[in-house]
Amino acid sequence: MSLQLNLIPHPLFSFRPAFPDDYSGPVTPGCQVFSASGAHGNIVIQELATAQYAIRYNIMRFVESFKISGRSDHTGLHTSVAWKNNFHHRIHGAGNILLKESQFMILYGACEGRSIYASEQEYQSFDACYSQEMIEELKPAFPRLAALISKAKLHKPNVFFRPSRNITRQIREIILAILNCPYEESLNRTYIDAKIKEYLFLTIYDAIHRDDATNRSLPAETACVNAARELIAKDIYHHYTNTEISRMIGTNEYKLKFLFRKHTGMGMFEFLMRLRLEKARRLLIETDMTMKEICSLAGYKRISSFITGFKKQFRETPGEIRRNRSSRSSS
Repeated sequence: MSLQLNLIPHPLFSFRPAFPDDYSGPVTPGCQVFSASGAHGNIVIQELATAQYAIRYNIMRFVESFKISGRSDHTGLHTSVAWKNNFHHRIHGAGNILLKESQFMILYGACEGRSIYASEQEYQSFDACYSQEMIEELKPAFPRLAALISKAKLHKPNVFFRPSRNITRQIREIILAILNCPYEESLNRTYIDAKIKEYLFLTIYDAIHRDDATNRSLPAETACVNAARELIAKDIYHHYTNTEISRMIGTNEYKLKFLFRKHTGMGMFEFLMRLRLEKARRLLIETDMTMKEICSLAGYKRISSFITGFKKQFRETPGEIRRNRSSRSSS
């Protein structure tokens, strides 16, 4: 699965698979990188394409007013967020769409059109498309989604709502978490997979299932979240996937992810890593295990990443914890 971008006129830009030398924005692990810099402007693209989804983060600035033609041949669900600046789109079969900064839109079906960009302004967008398998998993939680899709024409873009809506605080936090993935190597893909599912759930929820009544905490919701928390905490050194957790407690994965964040303020993977860090802190205080051993138990492959995550949670480094323990012992 891939999102495709065609520039008009194409010969003005020559892309290379690397960041510009002066790039200082977010770097998402696992993404392919393409950039072009020249007399007409600058473009930086980061894209991660998997069998289940594709995400793309774009940064663009043009010297003069510019038009870009975009196309996605994927006949499924697409979302787009105007991360910085306002976007003026004209989509074939759907007409004009104004996407103001911090707003998002959802389309279903093949999509092709063009966008107009003003001179000397920076534009940033976050785009995603999803496999039919991911959409099928959502249908039990959102019956209205199934009804909308059944009426949609695959080879024509179907806009879910007009005008475009503002992203919520939760959606913003998820995009930031994806763009600034704090984990490395084997963990980053697991983390992004979990976040993109949460992102999909929340955008669909906001689009077709926004109802104040659903925001009330019900006993069944609390029981569901507590069951998930107990399962994760039972063995913090075993990493259950969100899919496994939802199956073991008998609920829909997307619904569980939404409820877990609603009740705890974090995702299930973040909850697991927090428990591991709390255990690491106790080990630093109560044992003589080496920093490398504790780092490995906490799920980090690099001590530098462990120190960063530890300090973010406890506002002091593992070394400071150890030194404070030694000071108390000697006194």
